[in-house]
Order: sequence, then C-alpha cells, then structure tokens
Amino acid sequence: MEADVRAGYFQHLETDWRDVLRAAYEISAKHGFALSCRSADLLHVAYAKELGIDLFVSFDDDQIKLAKAAGLDAIRPR
Repeated sequence: MEADVRAGYFQHLETDWRDVLRAAYEISAKHGFALSCRSADLLHVAYAKELGIDLFVSFDDDQIKLAKAAGLDAIRPR
C-alpha cells in the first residue's frame, strides 16, 4: 500500500465533516425507509458524494444499493 501511495495511485482528498453529516442526513431521509442503511454506510456514501468520486467500490451489497440510490456509480469487485 505504501508503494502505491508513493507511486501516486491514491489521492488524498478532504471535505468539511459538517457537509458530510448534512449529506448523510439527507441520504438517510430520502432512502432510509426503503433500503438497509447503517450509519457507517451513510457516512461512506456521504463522503463519496461530497468528494465527487467517479466510482464507488464496495464488497457490501447494501452499501452499493445505497450508493446507487444516492446517485453514485457503484460496483462490487470480482
């Protein structure tokens, strides 16, 4: 992992945590009754939305469904 970071494969991004919490609340209010939403899933999806990521990758099917519902392009690796 350290070699990948040094090689520039990963980029460090930051956002204001208040914006992330606000986004998590909005995602929860919109999708919380229809989908399984754990708090950690909400925070991961909200951070991804706030950072404007291109692709959300997860091994958690519920998290992928939530990410897609929130408007993210989300996949499960093979």
